[in-house]
Amino acid sequence: MPEGNTRLVQALYWFVNDELEPLALSLRDTKFFCFFSTRWNADTFKQGQGMPPGQWTMLRTESADHLIELCERAIKEGFTDFALNPPPNYDGQDRRWTFDEFLKIIERPAGGELKR
Repeated sequence: MPEGNTRLVQALYWFVNDELEPLALSLRDTKFFCFFSTRWNADTFKQGQGMPPGQWTMLRTESADHLIELCERAIKEGFTDFALNPPPNYDGQDRRWTFDEFLKIIERPAGGELKR
């Protein structure tokens, strides 16, 4: 895609394994794809979850189109919800969105509100 056509948004971070599969947080019958708005939030989650060093790699993008494509693939792979900045002891009760709701998060303006 030509550089001028890229829709840039506030960066989001997520974790993948060696096969580039995203970290899946499964709680009850829900499979969450966890995103983070800062490296600090992602690192805090990783440390709090006791994730082994080197097993998960943090990725990030500012491309709205890449994030939407990533979420669409996740839905096809069985993810049911999306979480933004979940704490290490996440119970799935808040900070969760469906795909359609999460699109609004992806396309929020830089510095936009993250409240639900």
